Amino acid sequence: DLPKNILWYILSKGTKYSINKSVILFGKHEDCDYRISHNTISRIHAALLFNQDEIPVLIDLSTNGTFMYKTGSKKKRKKIEQNIPILLKNEDIFFFSECPDPFTIISEKIEKTIENRFEEKFSEQKRNKLDQQQVQEDEQ
Repeated sequence: DLPKNILWYILSKGTKYSINKSVILFGKHEDCDYRISHNTISRIHAALLFNQDEIPVLIDLSTNGTFMYKTGSKKKRKKIEQNIPILLKNEDIFFFSECPDPFTIISEKIEKTIENRFEEKFSEQKRNKLDQQQVQEDEQ
């Protein structure tokens, strides 16, 4: 399932993509959500999913590797082990094999605005009033 209190995005080549599936596939294959055309990219290169704590997890499924920089560290690129889930945090950067285009994971906490709360409260009061009117009509 997708997280309920946080919106997650992937930033690539200056475009922000909303994550709207519980499993995202990266690779050359036509069934991948993010298709990457590069000679070192596997048909299904990696998967991004959410664990039971709603934290994004990256899994390398490739023959040529998946690499990442942890948040705040652009100096050491780390190769992740194949088929071993890696927990991601906001602004972690990952990339595939020798493909030069990185992906950044971004999160935004979902906060209800005062307007949204007012609209919800008003709608609830309106529904309650309509329910009361229906009960009164049924009693007559």
